[in-house]
Amino acid sequence: MAMVEPSFKFIDTHIHIGAQEGQGAHELLAQAQALGLHELWLPAVSLADSKRNLELVATAPLGLQYYPFAGVHPMEAMEFNEATWTQYWAQEGERFTGIGEIGLDKRFSVPLATQLAVFDYFFSLAYQEQLPVLIHCVGAHNELLHYLKSRHQKLPRSVIHGACVSVETALSYHKYGFYLGLGAAFMAPNAAKVLAMAKALPLEALVTETDWPYMNGGKVSANGQKLPFGPLDLTLLIRLLANIRGQDEVGVAQVLIKNAQMLRTRA
Repeated sequence: MAMVEPSFKFIDTHIHIGAQEGQGAHELLAQAQALGLHELWLPAVSLADSKRNLELVATAPLGLQYYPFAGVHPMEAMEFNEATWTQYWAQEGERFTGIGEIGLDKRFSVPLATQLAVFDYFFSLAYQEQLPVLIHCVGAHNELLHYLKSRHQKLPRSVIHGACVSVETALSYHKYGFYLGLGAAFMAPNAAKVLAMAKALPLEALVTETDWPYMNGGKVSANGQKLPFGPLDLTLLIRLLANIRGQDEVGVAQVLIKNAQMLRTRA
């Protein structure tokens, strides 16, 4: 039986496929690819994870593109070694699509000053190399916006990953040309803030993501296990986004793909 052609294609700009390799990742991606998934961005949380992303690129199934990112997550900021990273980047940097995920997160015991120093290293590197950035920010949007203002427009193309912010904050990021990533929070029962943000911003400021396998998808398997929000859910996300904006879902999907592709293309 011939496979039904999906009505639209889509991109996952934030997925940790190396986190659960061998636990259904390949089957999940095959199913999502049949629905229209054709591009994955692989963020890293550490140097070891960055190296693994390069290895994963070679495992991409036919017709599905993997784009590797390098960086240090704020929870790993204490392990950052500038000399080691500078040497590694000199050797392998040209093989990466972008930088991330990097950022600020007040939930962790890592001092915010340490997080900011690591963030500045990678953010400056991305600007120098003209690479896109995946930004993780929790509880520190005022500090991040203050930092961005201090750079006087010397800003790389960036995504606020897992955006769950007020319309005012979202517009502040949009003013800098940043994109806002829509994922599990957009589909949650208490998604009023994210829905308002997604309606207020131009469609051209949005991209789709999952953060698989770390976000709750609100579903339960046959054996009672909670299922993470994943690539299969992005078709529903795009349809919901089109519905709340009163736009055609195919047209919305096309703009979202264009946004992501423009974001990852070197300036």
